[in-house]
Amino acid sequence: YDEAEKRREMAKNSLERYTHYYERWATNQS
Repeated sequence: YDEAEKRREMAKNSLERYTHYYERWATNQS
């Protein structure tokens, strides 16, 4: 389990969290 793999996993998790919040925000805007 190397550093590049861990960084890639963290980036994927943060991206999914950002998408989740954005979708909630977009839904509330309508």
